[in-house]
Amino acid sequence: MNSPTPHEDSTQEFLALYKAADPFKQFVVRVLIKAGTSNDTAPLHKLIRLCPHHEDVKAAARLMIAAIEKELVSKKVQA
Repeated sequence: MNSPTPHEDSTQEFLALYKAADPFKQFVVRVLIKAGTSNDTAPLHKLIRLCPHHEDVKAAARLMIAAIEKELVSKKVQA
C-alpha cells in the first residue's frame, strides 16, 4: 500500500477536525468554504451580522472577503 501524500494527510486531518467540531464551527467552516469556492462575499457579510460577538469568526470572514475581493480585482485587471 502506498503511503499517503502530504496533501492527503492534510485532507484527512482537516476532515477529522471538522467531524470533531461542534455544529456551530461546522456551520462556519461550510460558509467559508462555500463563499471561497463561489467567490461570493454575501454569505460572509451575513455571517458577520449573525455572529457579532464571535471575534474569531468575524476575523476569518473578513480575511476571506479580502481574499475574494483581491481575486475579483485581479480578474478584472487581466480582462
